[in-house]
Amino acid sequence: MSKDDLSNPVILDVLKELANIGTGHAVTALSSMIGKFVGITVPEVYLESLGKVANILGDPAEEVAAVYVGYHGELDGGAMVIFDASSTHGLFQALMGCDMDLSDPMGLSLIQEVGNILVGSFVSALATFFGNTILAEPPGVAVDMLGAVLNVLLAEVGQHADRLIVAKTTISIEDVNIRGWIVDIPTPESFKRITEKLGL
Repeated sequence: MSKDDLSNPVILDVLKELANIGTGHAVTALSSMIGKFVGITVPEVYLESLGKVANILGDPAEEVAAVYVGYHGELDGGAMVIFDASSTHGLFQALMGCDMDLSDPMGLSLIQEVGNILVGSFVSALATFFGNTILAEPPGVAVDMLGAVLNVLLAEVGQHADRLIVAKTTISIEDVNIRGWIVDIPTPESFKRITEKLGL
């Protein structure tokens, strides 16, 4: 079984477990922050090549809000959580009790905080699972078209990367459902370390 096989079931099983752990931690942290019950669906996880990931995420012209966190240490790369416009407005409604414009500084701050919890929990799960030290950089937030957001992520860490880890999940806060995508791009060297840890 080749470790370059994007459909390798061993790698996918580990990534699903990491996504479960990371989103579980994120829900606990988010629930504590807002003082409300937060539910979450079991993440759907994909390991995709750069050329195919846009097809999974949706229309490149769709407006989205995204939070990016770079990380470095024994594993290097960058991760981003992406919310479509309807999910972003649902997030405002669930947490603030009212809708907000995506350009509102308070709204952007809220998106950044929630996104940082989700991405940070995923990166933390990655570090814990593989016993590596990983340091996360301060988060950045942007509102733009999906295609432009992905281009930024690829420009940051994807010049030489050929694999993206994509996790889709839905957060439920009271009666509001918020869909989010976590996109992680480990550097080729880091992905090699991951597969070596798995004995592949």
